[in-house]
Amino acid sequence: MFYKIKPIQGKDIVKLLNYNKCINRWISFMLIPIAIKKNILIKSNMLKDLKKGRNCEINAINGVAYEYGDKVEFDTPVDNRVVKVTYDIENKKFIPSWKNHALFEDIL
Repeated sequence: MFYKIKPIQGKDIVKLLNYNKCINRWISFMLIPIAIKKNILIKSNMLKDLKKGRNCEINAINGVAYEYGDKVEFDTPVDNRVVKVTYDIENKKFIPSWKNHALFEDIL
């Protein structure tokens, strides 16, 4: 199964996030903050829910990738971690914060 990801804000995300080479990963980590800076005030509905202390729809998004990966024996470490961290936020172990990115350093 193949999905074509359309450009986002005119940027080819597939090329931007191509981590086949270490230099590509480094470049994308440098460019992503610049690319999204103008949208810094936009908040997703999931983040709004979490900040209001409500559970969000993480299972309908990342949970599906996580479950499907298990079925076809394909590792989905980022989706797994997103689900876990989101559950931890819902259970008040963490608060929604940019500092939570550190919880992903061991898998990126």
